[in-house]
Amino acid sequence: MKLKFYSAKISNNSLYILALLLVIVIAGCSGGTGEVGGFSTSDGNVDEWGGVPVFYTDPTGDTPNPDEDIVEIKVTNTPAGGAAEAVFFLMKTAGNPALQGQFKAAVASIDCDGNGVDQEPHDRLVVYVPSESQMFIMRGDQSEMFRGPGADGQVVNEYVEWNIATDNLPPDEKDPTECSGNVKLRFATADASEFAGTGESDAPAYLQWIDESGDLIDWNIP
Repeated sequence: MKLKFYSAKISNNSLYILALLLVIVIAGCSGGTGEVGGFSTSDGNVDEWGGVPVFYTDPTGDTPNPDEDIVEIKVTNTPAGGAAEAVFFLMKTAGNPALQGQFKAAVASIDCDGNGVDQEPHDRLVVYVPSESQMFIMRGDQSEMFRGPGADGQVVNEYVEWNIATDNLPPDEKDPTECSGNVKLRFATADASEFAGTGESDAPAYLQWIDESGDLIDWNIP
């Protein structure tokens, strides 16, 4: 069963309120992917990444807080061989532990159709917020989102590890685009605190980028 999307432009509700609103959706949708093909986002270590090559290296010192400063990224499809059940991401930051501020997030941006633009509605942002132990998946233009299981992410020292089940990528109820085969990836750290406002406002809520990787890089999701 594909996931149902809800508006992400809710600047006046906290992440906790969003979680309560969306929990009924998760109950009828694809389960978490905390452990697939030898990779786990709930075991307290990242030892399984030892043989995975670095996907992207980012300059250090380009953002004030080391724990929000991307150093390198690794990516892997799991299980190895055949159709992937999940895509796992590993972000290393300059600070230890990583992403310690409230509502700070690790973001994997997927250009689903591989056209070099990753902010279109049919693209996907896979967002993990360690302070709330929550994962969110957004459409590429941040217009709608749903909540994923907390087990889909963890912080281990200077590393942030999170993932997305391929069943939770398009095609779905909103977008017919196949988010598989030749896609492109970009990564960022971000501030998600706009979602934690408590006052009345019509202002839309967006992720605020902190440290963003460079150009989109090719990836294949079999």
